[in-house]
Amino acid sequence: MQGVLKIAKEDTHKVIVLNELGWKYQKLGEFEKGLDYNNKALQLSEKLKYKKGVGSSLGNSGTAYLNKGEYKTAMEYYERAMQAFTEGNYKRGIANMLSNIGGAYYIQGFYPKALEFHFKGLKVRESIADSAGLSASYNNIANVYGQLEDFEKALSYHFKSVAINEKKHNKLNLAQSYSNIGEVYRLQGKYTAAKKYLLEARVLYEGLHHKQGVAGTYNNMASTFASIGDSALKTKDVLAADKNYRMALENDLEALSIRTEINYKWGIAVSLESISEDYLKLKDYNQALLYGHKALKTAEEIEAIEVVMNISELLSVAYSKKENYAPALKYYKQYIQSKDTIFNEESTKKQVQIEMNYEFDKKEAFAKAEQEKREAVTVAESRKQRIVLILVSCVLVLVFVFAVFAYRSFLQKRKANVEITKQKEIIEEKQKEILDSIYYARRIQRSLLTSEKYIQKKLLHLMKNN
Repeated sequence: MQGVLKIAKEDTHKVIVLNELGWKYQKLGEFEKGLDYNNKALQLSEKLKYKKGVGSSLGNSGTAYLNKGEYKTAMEYYERAMQAFTEGNYKRGIANMLSNIGGAYYIQGFYPKALEFHFKGLKVRESIADSAGLSASYNNIANVYGQLEDFEKALSYHFKSVAINEKKHNKLNLAQSYSNIGEVYRLQGKYTAAKKYLLEARVLYEGLHHKQGVAGTYNNMASTFASIGDSALKTKDVLAADKNYRMALENDLEALSIRTEINYKWGIAVSLESISEDYLKLKDYNQALLYGHKALKTAEEIEAIEVVMNISELLSVAYSKKENYAPALKYYKQYIQSKDTIFNEESTKKQVQIEMNYEFDKKEAFAKAEQEKREAVTVAESRKQRIVLILVSCVLVLVFVFAVFAYRSFLQKRKANVEITKQKEIIEEKQKEILDSIYYARRIQRSLLTSEKYIQKKLLHLMKNN
């Protein structure tokens, strides 16, 4: 791709290549290199007044800042990108930015806001029938519901995403869905199913050389082993619990190694938090505190409120176990404060309202479509009736015209018959007159001529005299 860049003209094709390079480096965790290419793409796009290129460059940079943990900056870039896409009337880009903003709120633990933007993005993607985008939206919405412990809805949206990705053979999105489904099954206590989906996800991610995804599966697998350990502990099986906690620690350390390599700060904070929790369950409180403070520092730097909440609780418990109650109380208060920020009554109401609004809009759109369909059918029927009426009228006119001609012909024939009858009568009358004249003439002739008997008698008499 670098070779293509060297010979590329200063046109939109070069913008696309620059953006692709920026995205490639971001996936490898080389965010600064990625940002450099994104900025070059942005400058060229602005020079060319290429709105789609401007939006893509800004959006890619937003994601780079998001992965660096600079959420405020990421949001600013997403907003600017959405503005560019709106000016260029590029709906796919608008939907992507809405989804990215939802993802940023999700990472920070603001779930109602995350749902709000994910549903907005979903609505746009439905309007343009963007199957790949729909898959991503379903996946994102499912993740939020998973965090809110609405597992049925979470699985419902995850499997909607899977159906699309299996049909399209999209391995990356399918891996994301499998990993997320595994996490939901873990939360439901279905550990065999959880492991199955997580391993399938890892195979796909490794085949794609997607390090961030691979790290995510290690993190989720660690959570699964930790949950199995918790279940074993409830049944007083201490050895099984200890074994699974150590398996959890191994997977979390592997995830941390990969996330550190790609400098994925949010992932680093989550892995540090998980490792702290593993050590707490293994009753190694010093290590729990060590990793806990590292996690807290990283989470506060990137303003990951949910991670701050979770690690504050872990630190409070760890200090309590060491009977150091002053810091235990301090971190417990911090935990409560963070929790109240994320989960409050108003937020819960808003979450429900967001979903209701989406469902209402969806139903309203469906009702409108049905109404338009009915109106179209009515118009078609009306048009059909008019056509039939016109055809019938035409046929009736033709029948009337034919009837007029037929009647006229009948009158003409009748008139002709009358004339013929009169002529016949005249001819018969003339014929009778002629015959009468002939008969009269013959009678006169007969009266004037001597009869044959008289002539014959006279001839015989003359003959005798001679």
